[in-house]
Amino acid sequence: MNVIEPIRHCLSNLVTFTGRDSRTTFWIYTAFLVVLYFAVSWIYGLIVGGAMVLDGINAISSNPDSVNEAAMADAIRTRMASTLVGTIWVNAIASLVATGLLVAAFVRRLHDSGKPGWIAGLVVALKLVGIGGGIASIPFVTAAFEKLDFAHPETMQADLQGLNSSPAVLLGMVPLLLVVVFGIMGSSDGDNRYGPEPDDY
Repeated sequence: MNVIEPIRHCLSNLVTFTGRDSRTTFWIYTAFLVVLYFAVSWIYGLIVGGAMVLDGINAISSNPDSVNEAAMADAIRTRMASTLVGTIWVNAIASLVATGLLVAAFVRRLHDSGKPGWIAGLVVALKLVGIGGGIASIPFVTAAFEKLDFAHPETMQADLQGLNSSPAVLLGMVPLLLVVVFGIMGSSDGDNRYGPEPDDY
């Protein structure tokens, strides 16, 4: 099986909302986008995580005899908050790019299973609401990080878990679920109203 051809096909048809794509083509391309998305996230995490470690090392090595734990905790809180805000923005931008790269292929996959393309519009709208909710949560995230108490790890953990169960995070799962459900549906046999049976690379 040639995995390059489905990726090439989808990238060369980013604005083609007609016709059909097979399940194999769609999922190989989707896997490519997921790997790309996680690579960007991983690189960003490496950069900001490394910067956070360097800040801690510099703070300790600049005056190792008089490390002020309260000042260190404040510095860590501030760095964590700014890192999380940056992560929200990077995630929002990466999600927008991934959505833009996927939408036409998803429409063609819907067509292949005999479903209308407007379902993709609903998925995009829900994704945009989720991204907007994530961005709107920035002030709450920053405020939550300012209140973190490193002396009480159990309360700190509960506060951080509360951030992960926000409505924006939960809403962000709905488009993903819809893409999976409609993406795994079987193809229409032969030609359908959206075009001939697609090539399976």
